[in-house]
Amino acid sequence: MRSFNLALVTLLILGSCSHDKFIEGDLNVPDYSFAELKGPENKILYRSTSIKRQRLSIYARTLPQGVYVLHITSPNKFVVASIPLYLEKGRYYQVSSNITDTAAIINAKPKSKKILKLNIETNSILTKQLLSLEHGRIIIFKRYEAKRDSILLLSDQLLSKNDIETYKSQLNNYHNLYKNYYLRECEKIEHQFIQQNKGSAIAAYLISSAPDLSQNRIFYNLIINQLDPALKLNRYSIDAKSKLAKLSEVNIGDYFPPLAGDEISGNRLSAKFGYKLTVIQFWASFDLKSRAANKAWSSLVNAKSINKKGIEIISVSFDTSREVWKNAIIKDNLQWQQLSELLPMDECENTARFNILHLPVNYLVDGELKVIAKNVTANYVMKKCSSMN
Repeated sequence: MRSFNLALVTLLILGSCSHDKFIEGDLNVPDYSFAELKGPENKILYRSTSIKRQRLSIYARTLPQGVYVLHITSPNKFVVASIPLYLEKGRYYQVSSNITDTAAIINAKPKSKKILKLNIETNSILTKQLLSLEHGRIIIFKRYEAKRDSILLLSDQLLSKNDIETYKSQLNNYHNLYKNYYLRECEKIEHQFIQQNKGSAIAAYLISSAPDLSQNRIFYNLIINQLDPALKLNRYSIDAKSKLAKLSEVNIGDYFPPLAGDEISGNRLSAKFGYKLTVIQFWASFDLKSRAANKAWSSLVNAKSINKKGIEIISVSFDTSREVWKNAIIKDNLQWQQLSELLPMDECENTARFNILHLPVNYLVDGELKVIAKNVTANYVMKKCSSMN
């Protein structure tokens, strides 16, 4: 009985390990081809010294879960194949190729370098999502090639007609086509995926590795706050939030970005920055520290006289109810400009634009819209204004 139990335990352990980040398959590639798993920046994180009997076997248990590219190179390095995958515990990855003539690969010459297709069967949903995105990129690339060839053909025709000006214009289109068409179209399908799959680790990965992170940081900041809470400790989520925090932080010396939101009346934003000093305060009626700060500002600053001293205050609320917001303004006696998007905090442009992680937060801006201080008190502002007179 004891030997039976031991055998059963051994069988369970072997069974649980067999699907633990194990990549295998018959690739029909020559013996001694290389198999590599590449991570960020094309860095080789795992290398199999050779593929024997045309079969691939990779045990990648020591690698952390995440996105990798499986890369196969023939011994003569003239034939390559690659496929993305998301390594997960308890998932299997069965790889195959479209290679039918192994001898042709062995005899391949440098000028006939080929990129072959790999296929993969897996129970990893995240890998399937990656492959779907890759398929979309391949379709876009084929369209890009068609557009590129069309431009080249037209350019040749223009050159034969000696239409130099139009030829130069087409040549410019040709040089910018990859950036203006291929990369933009890829960004579109990635943005669409992120918006439709907020519970997927692939969404966090795409944000973390996005080449347009800086240009579209407001979009990504909004999305990262809307991802499934289960992704909070995902390494791509952590990395994306860290990168976005650095990009979104408005520091002393920076020009103050535009504010989003409407006034209490419902009119569009009409905030003015024509004073020596402007305090922009972010708050919410449901936040006790914000309400305490409101009372401090209200008791120390007389709204009817601060404009004469060259000071303006703009309060930006994260309330979702206009009525609740209005009642808090009246109760706290806030006699200055009030703005709000009336959206949940994680959906507000202001949250993303200023990387608001807690409340209250304020900025002190000079007449040239430059940030000169952060999280100041009313007394500090009054003294600062006096020293400027």
